[in-house]
Amino acid sequence: MAQLDLGDLKMDPWLGFSVDEIRQHLVAGMTHPRFKERWKYTSIKKVFGLTIADQDAPPKITGLDQPGVTQSKESSKEIKTLISPDLINEKIIMVGQTKSPLSIRISESLEKPIQVTHRQNCSAIFFFIGPEVKCEINEYFEGAQSQQHAIWLRLGPNSQVVHSRQSLNSDAWAWKYLNLGQESQSSYKLHCHNVGGKLKRDDFDINIDGDRASFELKSASYVGAGQHLDQQISLRHLGRDTFSDQQIHNVGDSQSTATCNGRILIEKQASRTNAALSNKNLSLGDNVTFNAKPELEIYNDDVTCSHGATIGQLSDSELFYLTSRGIGPANAKT
Repeated sequence: MAQLDLGDLKMDPWLGFSVDEIRQHLVAGMTHPRFKERWKYTSIKKVFGLTIADQDAPPKITGLDQPGVTQSKESSKEIKTLISPDLINEKIIMVGQTKSPLSIRISESLEKPIQVTHRQNCSAIFFFIGPEVKCEINEYFEGAQSQQHAIWLRLGPNSQVVHSRQSLNSDAWAWKYLNLGQESQSSYKLHCHNVGGKLKRDDFDINIDGDRASFELKSASYVGAGQHLDQQISLRHLGRDTFSDQQIHNVGDSQSTATCNGRILIEKQASRTNAALSNKNLSLGDNVTFNAKPELEIYNDDVTCSHGATIGQLSDSELFYLTSRGIGPANAKT
């Protein structure tokens, strides 16, 4: 993709650059092989269209009244660094669509979770987790309107975060983006539960920056008849003695499409990395499409890595066993 000259662009007051100009630049670069690979199974034009057309609405957030929690709708140097034009890709549009960012800073361990309920589009949310902090963040995605959501998390040293995402709104056209950065000895556990939709796309950019940091992802999804779900995960190990474990399970019904593209990049300095990725897929009907693509890119010899993907169907013998004992076919399948 050609370099973008930012000198003459009309700057957004809080982003520091022009989203419209960058969008044009991205559209012009859609022929780049890596770009085309990321969007092989989801229509980028449909996704861009739904995010451009809709308006923002604030999510309902509870748990912000606890000691050590502050929030702001003002921009900051930290936010502008995270969304620098040097990091331009199609995901930056999700931040630029919004009126202003919402930043939430947590400096003390929390007794109650922070709960975020999305009903439609909302401004990007930035979580800054302080050193030694333990907390839980729960996200719920509701509503049937087209929507996009972006969340950025930065974990301080020795922090521990458990994050759950419940995306059970099957009628929505939705694009979600999560960006994570971890400092030394931080722990992040992500639990994702999804149902498919008319068009659903999840992008994850995970950066394990600090030494001895750990990342765990457990994802379970049901993609109903004729539905679509595309999960794109990019995980970079940059620190030493880091750990990651990803378990992604998908169940697809007739005429559905489920995609899992999991890429693990281990940088040269990331000695003694331990990384694993497992993607298991189960078909419940006819003409189900699973696109399973685990990837490893390793630039250090002192690592332990594994990855794998399986695709299978319900056992006919097990179904017969249940139905022959008086259980109806639908209940047997369940």
